Amino acid sequence: MFEHDKVTQDDPRFTFTPGELIQIERFNERMRRREGLKRKVLDVSLNAHGEASIRSSSYVGVMRIGKRTIQILPKIAKKGSEGDNRHEAIFSSAVHNLLFMLSFTKRLRIKEVDLSRLSRVDDDFFEFLIYLFAKNTLELLKRNMCKEYVDLEENVVFLKGKIKFSSHIKHNAALKHRFYTEFDDFSADNLLNQILKYTTHLLLGACSSPDNVKKLQEIYFMLDDVSLRAIIPELFSKVKLTRLNDEYVPVLNLCKLFIERAALELRAGPLDVFSFVFDMDVLFEEFIGEFIKRKFAGKFYEITLKRPVKHFAQKYVEQGKPENVLPLKPDIVIRKTRDERTLIVDTKYKELTSKDKKEGADRSDIYQMYAYSKKYSSPDVIMLYPQFREQRKVSDFDVRDGTTIHIRTVNVCRDLKNDRNDLYEELQEILSCTS
Repeated sequence: MFEHDKVTQDDPRFTFTPGELIQIERFNERMRRREGLKRKVLDVSLNAHGEASIRSSSYVGVMRIGKRTIQILPKIAKKGSEGDNRHEAIFSSAVHNLLFMLSFTKRLRIKEVDLSRLSRVDDDFFEFLIYLFAKNTLELLKRNMCKEYVDLEENVVFLKGKIKFSSHIKHNAALKHRFYTEFDDFSADNLLNQILKYTTHLLLGACSSPDNVKKLQEIYFMLDDVSLRAIIPELFSKVKLTRLNDEYVPVLNLCKLFIERAALELRAGPLDVFSFVFDMDVLFEEFIGEFIKRKFAGKFYEITLKRPVKHFAQKYVEQGKPENVLPLKPDIVIRKTRDERTLIVDTKYKELTSKDKKEGADRSDIYQMYAYSKKYSSPDVIMLYPQFREQRKVSDFDVRDGTTIHIRTVNVCRDLKNDRNDLYEELQEILSCTS
């Protein structure tokens, strides 16, 4: 599916059972309570004839219900006609671009070599996440299985550690040959490995890729001496990280992702429902900001994201100090040289379709940019939109008081991984429109 896409029962993609539709509704409610989402990720509705349909919102990503995977892709990947939109090449390209955009954010740590192997799991977003976990976990376990000293209590034949006298008297009053002791053991059965094993156990029940299943089974075998226990998200903060095991941090982040994003209550069984979804408005903003910050670091004196924060006004209260109200946080603030005024860039994940004098831009967004210009002493501000299909927009609004508002679009439908130089050159042209 794409964003804001509707799938009805007469669509060959719609093969949901009533039970799966109920799981989707439960998932929506859980996400609303846990993460405060105001919109449903997938909205299930019935028409007058009792026929069900599902509609996506602005959230993109992957949702797994049993063995079924629902991938919601950015609408910018659409090519036009309905037939073109359903072509497998379109979906494949959209998944690759989505993962590339995620690699520039803090939501998912993906190496470029991992992206190149996405085709090994048939462009399935969920299977790719499992592949990342399995591949990296196997490499770590083979190179450096984490062992640490753990406190144990056992009723043993040979004395080791120290005797716990209260427990010794309780258990060994008639067993003179035993000692109830407390001791440290250098063991693999620690919390970190227990998290790895529990995550592997969950994923084995939801994985469909033979290659991934093989890797997960190998991990499970290597952790044979580790206890299988249910892991809740709160336990991650109790993992003891040192310089000897800090290389496990990316894998632990993936474990936390799988466990936190399980939409139904987790139990020591298969992963029934899993989701990894995010608002495309936020992802577009983060990707453009991080791409500019990394790729243009040597060309500009300073590039900051979401700071510095200023306020539009102050509110005066009786017998008190004035309070700052209406905070302003531009997406990207650029200073070309130390003494030069700032350049403000704000991303807007919207389609410019209108033919009016505003070029389809919202009136409130234009006023927002004008406020940025005045508060940040930036005579030039840029509103940056994604380019839908081939509709490139270039417009400039002169406010006649020293402020110019530039409207530009950037093509993020291209093959972002292989055509990143083209993206760089396009952004360079956009950022130089104020020269």
